[in-house]
Amino acid sequence: MAVPRYKTIDINTPFLEEAIASSPYSKKSLAKKIGIHPSNLYSNMNKGKMNPYVVKKLSMVLDVPATKISPDIKVNRIANGRSTTGRLGTDWLYLQRALDRRNSSMRALSLELGKSPAYLSICKREGGLYLETIKQISKILDIDPHHLVTSYDKYLLRAEIRKMIGDSPYK
Repeated sequence: MAVPRYKTIDINTPFLEEAIASSPYSKKSLAKKIGIHPSNLYSNMNKGKMNPYVVKKLSMVLDVPATKISPDIKVNRIANGRSTTGRLGTDWLYLQRALDRRNSSMRALSLELGKSPAYLSICKREGGLYLETIKQISKILDIDPHHLVTSYDKYLLRAEIRKMIGDSPYK
C-alpha cells in the first residue's frame, strides 16, 4: 500500500513508545500492520516527525486518540519535496487546444517559460499551475488567462483573477 505524500508533523515520541509497549504489537509487526516498512517507523520515531496519514493509521490500530500522538495534525500535500498549496486548477484541454492552434507542444511551451522540458507535464500530474505561470502562458499564447483556470478555483480567486484580467484586452 502506498502512503500518500504529506508534509511531516511533530509527534510525541514518548507517548507513542508507551502506546506500542502496552499493545500486543512490536514495532516491526505494527509497521507491517499499517502498511509501512519497519525502518520508516523506526527512523520517524527517532526524528520525532511523521506523515499525518501514518499517525492516523497508528491511532486506529493502537486505539489511542491521534491528538495524543501529535497534538497538531496538519495535512499538507507535497509533491517532489515541496508544497503544492499554491497551484490552481487548470483547464488542460483549453491549453492544449491553444497550443494546437499555434502548432506547438507542452514541451516547447515549457522551454519558452524558461523551465525544464517536462515542467508542464509535471504540473499537470501534480494538479495545476501557479498564478504567475498562468500569467506568463497567457502572454506567450495571447489568450485569456481566465479560461486557463477551472471554475472552482475561479470562484475561490474571483478578486485576484479580476485584477489579472483588468489589464487584459479580453473582458
